[in-house]
Formats: sequence, structure tokens, C-alpha cells
Amino acid sequence: MKQQSIIPAVITVLMIFLVTACKPTPTPVPPTETTVPVPPTETSVPPSPTPIPPTNTPTDLPTTPPAGETLSFTTLDMVSTTVGWALTYTSAMRTNDGGETWIDVSPEDWDDTMVPSTGFFRSEDHAWLLQTDPVDFERGVFYHTSDGGASWQRTETPFGSGPMSFIDTRNGWVMTGLGAGAGSQAIAIFVTHDGGATWAEVYRRDTGEPEPAGEIPLGGSKQGITFRDTQHGWVAGSVPADNVSYLYATENGGGNFQQQDIPLPTGITSAMLSLEAPVFHATLEGVLPVYAFTADMMSTVFYTTVDGGVSWTPTTAVPIIGRYSIPTINDFIVWDGNVLYRSSDSGQTWMEITPNINLDQMVATLEFVDGQNGWVTWMDADGNTGLSRTMDGGATWTTLQP
Repeated sequence: MKQQSIIPAVITVLMIFLVTACKPTPTPVPPTETTVPVPPTETSVPPSPTPIPPTNTPTDLPTTPPAGETLSFTTLDMVSTTVGWALTYTSAMRTNDGGETWIDVSPEDWDDTMVPSTGFFRSEDHAWLLQTDPVDFERGVFYHTSDGGASWQRTETPFGSGPMSFIDTRNGWVMTGLGAGAGSQAIAIFVTHDGGATWAEVYRRDTGEPEPAGEIPLGGSKQGITFRDTQHGWVAGSVPADNVSYLYATENGGGNFQQQDIPLPTGITSAMLSLEAPVFHATLEGVLPVYAFTADMMSTVFYTTVDGGVSWTPTTAVPIIGRYSIPTINDFIVWDGNVLYRSSDSGQTWMEITPNINLDQMVATLEFVDGQNGWVTWMDADGNTGLSRTMDGGATWTTLQP
């Protein structure tokens, strides 16, 4: 699973959180309310189990959308040059031919009125979907397939949709929102050790509750969650304050978090930072995407680690804010719809590319599986959508949808 995100004018901290949704938005802007995390200490938070038995929901034979029907993707995740998963506003989709055609593999009891829907797609076989109850946003329905969408296991959950992180087919986490106010966002984190059949709450930061020093604060936007093993994970986000690293790390599976500082990029002495969830391609090798906002520029900076996230080192900044993809530990791609930047040496040097199509302010999702093969979904100001593919690293794009 490879995450891509993003976002001149000033908007609220909540809108920074929304850039994680795969819908085109203006470029990210710095937060506007000042909330500064306090120095870290460790406070124990015991897990409270909330197991709910699952049910199995086999699907009918997959169906192909009618000819001529345009697919509006909200999520796209390719796991190889041929196989990929996607979500639309109403369906879960799969392609076996590199995006040329798509098959509806939604669970039989999929309710398209339950929005938002989020997904995590680990391989050709394993995928997870989560829907929020339309009446009670702290309840939802969770689905897991282990056969490429031919059948789904259904579980009712005491939480709604949110960012997910699965490190294998059994161990996963969901960070769900409990409500947001001016400059703040309440969250809960749930964990599963059986692929999603049962869940337990391991962390909560809610309004009206004590806020232990050093833990994830109520203030700020929480933009993503990542685990690299069953113990080590991160929650990333942003606050509208200069030189604040909104990165919180856990070493006990999510029971406690402590703030983790990162150095400013080379040549930048002061900036507002918006951090996205790290991406790990190996146990110790990972990438942390960061947007840096200064008085006169906006840039994308990828931080790398070779010690499992104990330390993070900034690479060469890219002078744009755009959608990004990190298909390997060496290959990074950033595109604002106008100029595309590609690195094949872990962000140390960048190649500037002008693609054969211009999608300025329209890029919704950017998804590469290696340094050459990538896909982009887009939406224009009139709501028209499309899907295009490149096989030469982003220089030339061919339209697949509509």
C-alpha cells in the first residue's frame, strides 16, 4: 500500500486533514490556528477489547460496468503493472489489465449510502474496506477479502472510516475521527490481530478527557497512521506553528505515543510543516513525506530512515506541492499536474519533466508501482473525471478512462 496525499490562500486545520482524501483539491496550505504539542512523557493506556464476531458475505460473480460509463475513482492502489484496486463513490473495483477495464467486486451487502468509505489494499488477494454508519459515525462495517474480491468477510465495528495500516494479513490498525473543532481533532485507534475479524481500542484522545503530557494532543490535524511492525508506529499531522514536528511514535503497539522531532530541510530556517504518514518498504527503511511552507515558497520534502524510524534525514526539497508516490525506497515522484519531478536515488537528485498532458489543479491520485509505470486519476472544475497511465516515468500519458 502506497499512500499519496496533498493540497494559494488560508484554510482551517481541518481542511489540511481532508487532503488525504483522493479528491482533487487546491494545493496544501499552512494551518491557521496555533496549537503547540508539549514535551513528551510516557503514560500507560491499557487496551479495552471490543470483539465483534464476523460474518461471511460471498459476492455474486464480478460485473463489468456498462460500456461508456465513466468511473469516478476516489481511491486507486495498483499492486502490480496489471492488478489494482479502486474505490468509486458507490463501488469497490478491480483491474487485471493495468486499468484498461474494471470489474465491480463490491461485497454483496455493500451499502453505498454509508460514506465515507476507506480501503487498504495489500496485494492481489488481500484487501480491506471500511464504511461509516450514516446515522452513528462512531459505528461502521468492515470487510476483508483474501481471494481478490471473490468473497468478503463482514464485521460490524464500534468505529467508522479512517486511515488504515496493515503490516501483514492479520495485524492492522485504524485511526478514526471522533469529531473536530477549531484547530483540534479527536481520534481513537483500534487494532486487529486476526485480519479484521475482531478489534480492540488501544488509544483515544477525546474532548473532555485528560491529556497526558507528551501524548498526541487534541489540537492539530491527524493526517495518517503507519505501523512497520506490531510495536512501532506513527501518527502524522500538522499544527499552524513554525518549526513544529507533528509526528508521534509508539513503541508498544499504539498504547502510548511520544512526539518525535525532525530537522528542518537544508536551507530552511523556519517553516510550517505538514507531515504525512511514513511509508516503509522494509523493516528499517522508510520515507516520511513532509510539506514545508515558508514566507516565500512551498516545497515537498521526503525524509528517509535506515534505522526503523529512530531518526529521519531530509532529502533535497522539491519546489512544488503536489500529489506524490513512493513505489520503492529509491523512486519518488511528485506532480502538481503541471511539472512532474522524479527521483531514482531516494530524493538526493531530481529530474524535472513536463508531461504531455496538463492536469494543473486536477490531480486526485498519483500511483506508481516502480520508477516507470504509473497511473493518475483527475477531476476538472466541471466534475469531469479520468484515468491515465504512463510507462516511461511520467513523460507520456495515455488516457484509459473515460
